[in-house]
Amino acid sequence: SVLQAVPSVLMETEEEKENRDSMHQTPANTHTLITHTFSTHEEEDEEEEDDDDSLFTSTLALRILRKDSLAIKLSNRPSKRELEDKNILPMMTDQERLESRQQIGTKLTR
Repeated sequence: SVLQAVPSVLMETEEEKENRDSMHQTPANTHTLITHTFSTHEEEDEEEEDDDDSLFTSTLALRILRKDSLAIKLSNRPSKRELEDKNILPMMTDQERLESRQQIGTKLTR
């Protein structure tokens, strides 16, 4: 059996997401109630975006993985000759087989 390398996907950890998000936050305002309300909605939006991003990333990774696994299977596919040798594919077409049987039948009747 031949081992094939499977592509890996680098995904961002929760800590990295928090660090990235904290770098983009603005300093606290004097109107803490308004700022708090605004930042709460902003955080909810960011969480939804992060969920969408991770879903997109994982979906994309799975799609790439499927394409890669299909390419591996197709590259490992046996040749037509190998399939004929194993009697999986017929060596002769139906027409050729019929002609061969007729020739054999003619020889037997003589």
